[in-house]
Amino acid sequence: MRVFLRFILLILFTFIFAFPASAKASECSAVPRPQIEINLHEVPVKFDVSKSEDYLSSLEMTTSKQFPHSVASKIGGVMSGQLTLDHRMGFKVHEAQSQDGQCLGLSHVIIDITIEPTIFIAQDYQTQSCWFKVIFEHETKHIDVDRAILAKYKDQLSDVLNMLLLEPQDYAILVSADQQSIDMRKTDLQQGLENALEVMFNKMMTDRTAQQQAVDSHHEYATLARACRSAS
Repeated sequence: MRVFLRFILLILFTFIFAFPASAKASECSAVPRPQIEINLHEVPVKFDVSKSEDYLSSLEMTTSKQFPHSVASKIGGVMSGQLTLDHRMGFKVHEAQSQDGQCLGLSHVIIDITIEPTIFIAQDYQTQSCWFKVIFEHETKHIDVDRAILAKYKDQLSDVLNMLLLEPQDYAILVSADQQSIDMRKTDLQQGLENALEVMFNKMMTDRTAQQQAVDSHHEYATLARACRSAS
């Protein structure tokens, strides 16, 4: 909880200094809060058994595996998982409380987080059913980590965005009626939120890397090495 609170404070700090303050917050107090929607997507798992052990050993992997050479000198399988965060924002112009201008308000924020996993298993193991099975099961653990990360950060993103967009001065700005002014302030609103999303995405990726590396433990590789020894 303490780590998450520090994260919230970092987001708020980034957002406050990137987000332009409204000149007259009361003028836009009637602007409704934006709708926040966070969607998780998983592209069906792809399988590739056309690569050699040597190729997979040289392939840039999702996680970095730093273990003694005695544990695994070659790579029999790799989970390559692309994780992306896309966002869309909508804006709406509202009448201000007085005749001093208009209120540009953020109407909605839609975030799509997608994982696109591919499991590579070296072609050397296609005829070795035991090794193929244990390598597949191991790489599936990496996909499970990504699924858990998405579920975790969907909730965190929702919490943070609701905190950042709590009051009218957080999501509405008083603007003059000309289109150039509206476009400029729209860019300001968008940039402030994008800066906050970047901080959040970087935290998610750091967490993901740590958890993916935890799957590739010394104990895990030792277990894999013993799994099919009797069947060899």
